[in-house]
Amino acid sequence: MTTLIFHASNGFAEIALEQAVEIRIVGGAISAGGPVLACHTEGAWHVGSQRIERIVCIGRVQVEFESRAGRRFLGPFDELSLADDVAVTRQGVVARYQPREGTWYFDRYDSESDGLVLKPALDPVAA
Repeated sequence: MTTLIFHASNGFAEIALEQAVEIRIVGGAISAGGPVLACHTEGAWHVGSQRIERIVCIGRVQVEFESRAGRRFLGPFDELSLADDVAVTRQGVVARYQPREGTWYFDRYDSESDGLVLKPALDPVAA
């Protein structure tokens, strides 16, 4: 199961997602198989008019994105956070959001993409 936790200065909210649900971050909008959950505006993430300091995705996910060089996959990661303009894991920065262009920049591949998809990662089967 994957859980999204929205941290604000006055508390937090959690959304538990079914195992097969993908989290799509296209430009500055996050959705998970339905309406937009949060938007990046004025340099920060917001749910409606509420500023969100950090959005944490907990659950084993793989990051997928498409660039001019083709489709790429990063991970899997057990936790991924969005804060300000950065997507980060315990291993470091995954991508940086570029609000003017509405794209995500991946330092590791020197490439950019319109969005990224967090897909549930299958646990390896013990041999």
